[in-house]
Amino acid sequence: MHITVNLSDSLYRAVIAKAALEGRTVGDVLTQAVEQFLRSEQPTSAPCTSPTPRPWIGGLRKYAQRTAGSQTLSDMRASIAKARESGLL
Repeated sequence: MHITVNLSDSLYRAVIAKAALEGRTVGDVLTQAVEQFLRSEQPTSAPCTSPTPRPWIGGLRKYAQRTAGSQTLSDMRASIAKARESGLL
């Protein structure tokens, strides 16, 4: 398969020079590099960076259960205002 790879001029010149010294083609060098990359140990997954849950998130389920059927914009605004007055928000 033919592919296009973008390398900096200096990196490409270095690859050509080293490949020539070893009697190899650039394609051989790149193939070996990719094979070595694929054989390398897989990195461990990064730790979870999801944001810390906000305390009010759990209240959304309770809100939805309490207000079943009454979810107009004005009802939601009134509920938010009530929560702010009571210090929940």
